[in-house]
Amino acid sequence: MDKYVYSLNNHGTYNNAQQAAMKELEEYRHRANRVVSLRRLFGLPIANDKSDLNLDNEWTLVALYCQNKLTAKNADRREYITSGQYKNPFEKGREYVEFLHNKLVEEEKSKRITQALSDVKTGAFTEAANVFHSTEDEYEAAGAMLGVRIGDGITYFWEALCRPGAPLLREKIQMLTGKYKGVSLLTDRGGNMTWDFGKRRANGILRANANRYDIIDWGKMLPMISPSFLERHLTGKAP
Repeated sequence: MDKYVYSLNNHGTYNNAQQAAMKELEEYRHRANRVVSLRRLFGLPIANDKSDLNLDNEWTLVALYCQNKLTAKNADRREYITSGQYKNPFEKGREYVEFLHNKLVEEEKSKRITQALSDVKTGAFTEAANVFHSTEDEYEAAGAMLGVRIGDGITYFWEALCRPGAPLLREKIQMLTGKYKGVSLLTDRGGNMTWDFGKRRANGILRANANRYDIIDWGKMLPMISPSFLERHLTGKAP
């Protein structure tokens, strides 16, 4: 029994690539019909010409077409054969098409599962970052970040502070480093890691909240930003 059930599209429309493939496959059928003329030219028996080569079998034509498309270059074809991937389309056409179909379905299924998991994770990070931004409770803010990893969610919390109006901004900027009041909020390297979010990200926080603190406070909160830049940004004047 086939692992997956498959058939030609009998509803909707094919996309451009599929339409081109169907057209090319039809050309393969026409070429198979020319076998009769060639055999007549060389005085060979005409009866059952296509069936002699199994060219009246749809599996053979599809397998022949797919392998030719996948190995359009001679070097690719040699590699395909020497690696054992090549299947004789005249003998194992159906086996190859079923293998290729199942492989493509598995790859697509894997992509969709990965995307679904990513969507769930993204939704969880977005919700936690919204809590982080809006809460007036420092422990709830720290709890929203607790367990996040650098490169896997932490930027959602940075982006939250790039929106204006976050209460406890000073405390939340400290949390963003991964350490707050002696507690590690990150799980990287067993919690023994902090995040240096750098000038670019610090500038994003500054731009969204510039009018909330003076130069001295901003210098303490975001020491990676130079005093001259703070002076220029907050006063519009060169130091």
